[in-house]
Parts: sequence; C-alpha cells; structure tokens
Amino acid sequence: MHSKKSSAFYIKENDVSNKLDEKKLKEIGLEPSPLYAELKKGKSLVFRGKKLDSKEFMLETICGRSLIIAGDNSKPDILDEYLQNLDLLVHECTYTQDVYDNLIKKVLHSTAKNLGITVQKKHVKNLIANHISPRYNKNSTLDIDILYDEIKCNYKGNIFIAKDFDVYYLSREKLINMTIKEPIPHKN
Repeated sequence: MHSKKSSAFYIKENDVSNKLDEKKLKEIGLEPSPLYAELKKGKSLVFRGKKLDSKEFMLETICGRSLIIAGDNSKPDILDEYLQNLDLLVHECTYTQDVYDNLIKKVLHSTAKNLGITVQKKHVKNLIANHISPRYNKNSTLDIDILYDEIKCNYKGNIFIAKDFDVYYLSREKLINMTIKEPIPHKN
C-alpha cells in the first residue's frame, strides 16, 4: 500500500540438483567421461563389472536463493506468501513507530516495528532496510540506531540498514556479506 503505485521484484534462483560427486567417482577410478552424463540423467550403469546406482553419486540439492526488492510500502505483509522463508528482503523502513504515530499527516511508509514483526512472522532470514527518513542522522537526537533497535526488538534475523554505496552479497549459505564501497568521485 502506497499513495503512488509501487512495485516489488521477487527473484528466485533455480535449485541445482544434478551435480555429481566427482571426487567419489574418481576414487573408484571413473574419470570424467560420457558415463558422467548417464549418471546425471539418473541412469545406473556398469563400470569394471560393478553396478553403479546414480543416486549414490549425486550431491545434495543446492537450494536456490530467493529475495525480494520492494518499493515504498506501508504494509510489508502485503507480500504475504512470497515472504515465507525468504532468504533476503530489501524493504523500506522510513520511520520508528513513535515518530509515525506522532506525524500530523500520515504518509504510507513502513515503520521499523511493523517491518520487524512481519519478517519475524514469515521467517525471513536477512533484512536490508532502506529509504530511511532524513530525520535519522548523526546531527539529530534521532540516530539511525533507533531504527535498527526497533527492528531488532521484533526480529531475530540478520539486519542491515543500507547506506549509499553499500554492496551486499547473498552467499549460498543464505548469509549476507557486506562491503562498503568508496563513493565514485564526481568529475566536473
């Protein structure tokens, strides 16, 4: 819900389920060959007089990563079933609940409390909060840590508050790694 039309992008990487345990195959003397393709197809074969069941040489399925990059939205739970067990949600978090409750004119943006409650309920693994109100800054009594703390009171997953030029990486283990990039100098 937003005063203007807003979109979200749901991205789901394909699962990888046809990887062979090449180390195990090499241990029995089977080097890469067209026989690997047969095993990948699920076919059993005979090698050096011994029957090889393809299931014995397949690695565990690697589940694809999933993420949502959401635009402005006052109700994060509108993303409902897409949030369930999501690996990463990038979502706006404009206000603390107290600031929002005391706004004279209500605008349709998320609060840290509502965002935290929603992602906890849906078991989202990682959260990057963005679109922070400029009132949360080093020169104010409202520090950005207040937003982080309000989310953390309601959510037990990994939280990042995005800053300009931050770069995030969602690993295969579903963990976020962050590196801070220096701003690109502006040329006149």
